[in-house]
Amino acid sequence: MPGWGAPALLGELEVPWRVDRRLQHYWRPEGDTASFAPGRFPAWMWEYAAGAVAYGLPWQDPPGGVKAAFHHANAGPLATDPVDVDLGAAPGTADEAVPMRDWLAARMPALAKGEWLGTSACLYTLTPDEHFLLGAHPAHANVVVAAGFSGHGFKFLPVVGEVLADLAIDGATRHPIGMFAPGRFAGT
Repeated sequence: MPGWGAPALLGELEVPWRVDRRLQHYWRPEGDTASFAPGRFPAWMWEYAAGAVAYGLPWQDPPGGVKAAFHHANAGPLATDPVDVDLGAAPGTADEAVPMRDWLAARMPALAKGEWLGTSACLYTLTPDEHFLLGAHPAHANVVVAAGFSGHGFKFLPVVGEVLADLAIDGATRHPIGMFAPGRFAGT
């Protein structure tokens, strides 16, 4: 069990967490970079196969560049022990950018042909079903659990906040959260 974050704090829930290193790549597009500026180029998500998603953002300052990354698949999640990861030291290599460049070639050729500027790395903390934990702690009714949001929690922030407030204040919520039960992995 890694000694970091949700896996360490919520060990008694017996969640078989997986912690993956993921890379976000930054590109200087070939030709006119103005067409990749905020307001002209959208934030995007592209499900290109079942369960396989790429995403990106327009030109970012800092770090400088158009962001493109894989949420799932292709780049291959690199299971790791987060205690041993220094995200700031050599977060990614040019070789690790090849799958992203290949993916971009057929979809956004100006990025694929452009200069790769580097990467930033992050860690995804995932449950086996990749759904988060959300609900009352099975052994401590006065504790509300919310964890495992890596890579997609931001999309659900308004409703998660409402659910957490409901649970903390009323002990129940009108939202169907059974599939996120914090104790669902115990004994598996």
